[in-house]
Amino acid sequence: MRHLLFLPLLALLLSGCVGLTVGGGSGSVKDIQNAVAQACNFLPTAQTIAALLGKSIPVPQIVTSVCNAVTTRPLAEGPGRAKAPKVAGVTIRGQFLKKGL
Repeated sequence: MRHLLFLPLLALLLSGCVGLTVGGGSGSVKDIQNAVAQACNFLPTAQTIAALLGKSIPVPQIVTSVCNAVTTRPLAEGPGRAKAPKVAGVTIRGQFLKKGL
């Protein structure tokens, strides 16, 4: 039942209607996505940002943690595919952006 109460909030977050603090100002999920993109040329999905916000992670920490997760790689992963980066148990999904565009 508690999960049903969370769905409307998640829908608002994904639509960008809820104000959040980004760099001392008011912003949205889109603003956080843009902050991550500016910091490390990686654009996380809106669902990724909403999931991290659901974990009550402060916005500046989201930006730093996502950038660290997607730009660093463990030295000894072994053979096979690399594991998807995660922050606080949330798989980070998105795409790298071309520089200079």
